[in-house]
Amino acid sequence: MLINIFDYLEQVKEGHDPFRHSLTEKTEKCAACGVLLQEALTGYRHFGDNVTCSDDYFTELGSIVERSPLGIPRVYSGQ
Repeated sequence: MLINIFDYLEQVKEGHDPFRHSLTEKTEKCAACGVLLQEALTGYRHFGDNVTCSDDYFTELGSIVERSPLGIPRVYSGQ
């Protein structure tokens, strides 16, 4: 769809953005929360076969680490 700048500005002034629908359809969404992913704002992390935002990625990573700790802390006596 070709549109000149004056028609676009007129539609925006009326409260309708003709490109909003195409941007939201073509942009990937987080598999966990559904937010539109933008690297600078939400992060873009691959987790398995899915793509997630940084918040959901690190939340899931933290729960994996808490379920499987590496070892038991030991007291060192100095000898």
